[in-house]
Amino acid sequence: MKRGNFFVVQNQIFDFKLSPIAFYVYCYLCKCRNKKSGCYPSKQTIASACGIAVSSVSKAIKQLSKTYYCYKKLQRRKANQ
Repeated sequence: MKRGNFFVVQNQIFDFKLSPIAFYVYCYLCKCRNKKSGCYPSKQTIASACGIAVSSVSKAIKQLSKTYYCYKKLQRRKANQ
């Protein structure tokens, strides 16, 4: 199926009264995810795409982690990859 120019967010996300930045980050993650494996952009990638500071991304992810709609997964990468 061809991917369209839209993405879906869960209606329940509005029940959590997220900050505007946390909601923006959540929407970006929804845009990036795929049905099988989710998405794993770095904080720097999210910050660049959203036009916000990495520290703001960290705060947003912390807030989103409390909703259970988003969680952090640490990934170790080899040098030069």
